[in-house]
Parts: sequence; C-alpha cells; structure tokens
Amino acid sequence: MEQTEQEIIKTTKKLISALDVAYNKPGILFWSGFIKGVGYGLGATVGAALILITLSWLLRQLGGIPTFTTWVNQLNQSLPF
Repeated sequence: MEQTEQEIIKTTKKLISALDVAYNKPGILFWSGFIKGVGYGLGATVGAALILITLSWLLRQLGGIPTFTTWVNQLNQSLPF
C-alpha cells in the first residue's frame, strides 16, 4: 500500500507536533506517563487480587490442597496467639 504525498506530509506534521510537545513541554509528557503508570499499577493490582480471590474460592470449593492445608494448620498451632 503506497502512501500519497499528502498522507506523508500529514503524518510528518503529526510527528513533528508530537516531538514539539515532548521537547518543549516535558511536564505534560511526565504527567501523562505518571498517570499511565498509576493506572497500569492499579489495574495490575486489582487484576491479581481478583485472580487470587477466584483461585482461593475454587480451592476452597474443591477441598483445598492437603499438603498446604496441613502446613497452614501446623503453622497456626505453633504461633503463640
């Protein structure tokens, strides 16, 4: 697929505009990246929590893993509280 000269010029102008914002207004770039990072971290945390909750519920429905359950019970009995 060939691009016409007009499309190339339009794409080049968009690229120049984006670079202009990145170099002349680094604050915008920083805050944009910061917000994206916070969103990614929050999404990953919530996603991991949902997966762990689902796996925990599923294991509980299936009776749990015997070796893990035994280990937790032994640990529970050995703790002083």
